[in-house]
Amino acid sequence: MARDESPIVIGSLAEAGTLGVIDVYPPTHRTFPIGRAMMRNLTIKMGNCHHRRYSPHIVELVRGVAVRPTLIPTHDEPMTSAIDAYQTFDDRQTGWMKVMLEPSASSMRESNHPIIEPSQTSQFVSQK
Repeated sequence: MARDESPIVIGSLAEAGTLGVIDVYPPTHRTFPIGRAMMRNLTIKMGNCHHRRYSPHIVELVRGVAVRPTLIPTHDEPMTSAIDAYQTFDDRQTGWMKVMLEPSASSMRESNHPIIEPSQTSQFVSQK
């Protein structure tokens, strides 16, 4: 089971900050430090992604080897660089496809996560 990072995330936000959560979470994930978030006066906005709409198409792309999901993360950044990383991604700078934010100082290269260089970003989608 994955380690629960929510206490680390809550502690890293500014007082009266906003936490946005967009993803797919299993119904078994039932813990969240709501008291700590309230004491920090945080705003929490969340919702599931549109996985029912996109999943069948994505599964077919992966099965047909048109998409190689292990090559999508292109950058890893410490949580302390989240604002700069988001700005770079939002500016659509070349090579910024998916950013992995690490709660600790460890990098993806040190923890054996797959990562590609920005010059290789076209490799994850076939050119058919």
